Amino acid sequence: KFSGGMFGKGIYFAEDASKADQYCTADPGFGAEAVDGLKELHADLYSKNGLSHPGDVYYILACRVTLGIHVSTQDGQTNMHSPAQEIYTDMHRRELSSIPGSDPPVHYHSLIAECGEKLQRYREFIIFHPTRILEDYLIAYKREMIHRNIEAHLEDE
Repeated sequence: KFSGGMFGKGIYFAEDASKADQYCTADPGFGAEAVDGLKELHADLYSKNGLSHPGDVYYILACRVTLGIHVSTQDGQTNMHSPAQEIYTDMHRRELSSIPGSDPPVHYHSLIAECGEKLQRYREFIIFHPTRILEDYLIAYKREMIHRNIEAHLEDE
C-alpha cells in the first residue's frame, strides 16, 4: 500500500523491526470485524493448520527491496549529496527526480531518509514502484511487556 507519508507517496521500509512495529495494529482474532483480506489470512495461517488464533497478533512483512541508485535526505526536501537538486519530480511527491547525467533521463530508484532533522532513531527506505519489492515472509507476533524490578536486578549483579 502506498503511503502519503513524510517522505512522499511511496512504500515505506525499515531496517529495524521496532520501526515497522510502530505502524502495526493488532489483529484481535476471528470474532473481529473483517478487514480486507483478514478472513483469508486467518484461514491460511490458523484454520488450515488446525491452530486457534491467539488474539492480538501483529504482522510484519519481511521483504527484499531493490534500492538501486538512491537519493538521500534528512528533511524530505533537500538532497543530502547535491543540495541544489530537487528530490521529487513535482509537488505530488510520487516520483523521484532524474539522476544527473542520465540520458535518456532515468529517475532515482529509491529514497533513503537518514536520521537527523525529522527522524531520530531509524532510517526509512521509500520505494515508489512496487516492482522493486519481493515479499518474502509474513511474520506474526505478539507484543509482551517484560516488567522487571530494576533494583532487584542490579542487586543480583
